[in-house]
Amino acid sequence: MANTCSVSNVSNPRSLDDLRPRKLWQVVGNEPVTARLSPEMKNGLQSNLLLFHGPTGSGKTTLARILAASQFCKQPDVDGNPCGNGCSRCRDGLDQIVEYWEWSGADLNAHWSWWADNFSRELLLGGHAFFLDEAQDLDEKYQKVLLKQLEWATNLFIMATTHINKINDALVSRFQPNVFEMRRPTPDQATQALVDVCGTLEIQISKPVAYRVVASYGCDMRKCTNFAYAAKRQSPSKIITDEFVTLVLGTAPAAQTTMKARSRAPAKL
Repeated sequence: MANTCSVSNVSNPRSLDDLRPRKLWQVVGNEPVTARLSPEMKNGLQSNLLLFHGPTGSGKTTLARILAASQFCKQPDVDGNPCGNGCSRCRDGLDQIVEYWEWSGADLNAHWSWWADNFSRELLLGGHAFFLDEAQDLDEKYQKVLLKQLEWATNLFIMATTHINKINDALVSRFQPNVFEMRRPTPDQATQALVDVCGTLEIQISKPVAYRVVASYGCDMRKCTNFAYAAKRQSPSKIITDEFVTLVLGTAPAAQTTMKARSRAPAKL
């Protein structure tokens, strides 16, 4: 595709969420995952049970929200991606769609009695979608109940976790073969993505300076995006210099930054 920008076109974001990718092809560094999901979106035959696991900043939440938004969008593009702002559902955003539920594992613990009374409606009625983030925080006793409930689920149900070893094995098996390991992007991918984010925010950063930021954050795109979001408000003349990076990171630039191997490694659990 000609357009390689990795974020939505928001020069004055209201929040960090505005800087998330809105299209499947904009998700950086997880081509094996997006290559499998792309045909489903394009053909409108999306799997209803998906589990994403991997380190923070690898795109789990972003990808889950793209898949959910594509289900509700009234004017998807030719590849099945949500239109972004062409229909009322995309303009309102997921938080305004009553058929969409997004909870963390800790939230579901606190509201389990409600879920127990309403799960059949949420999982069986058409047109609903549920995203359980930080699923490792869901109590084990509730995980065991959920694995039985998912046997009858027909709606979209997505789980994401940074610690898949804390998810009941039987519950994980409910999502097979759609259990996807997410990884942070390569150094080059993360550097280009940070340059793209800064360009969208109308601030300048050179690739060597961007690489330094990426190296410091271990290719964690959440941290890199947070850096750009802060730099828009704090950097003099809207130019991110080595001096500004030193001010933020607290360390002077090395003669040659060596990227840590963990940038592409799975999270150590």
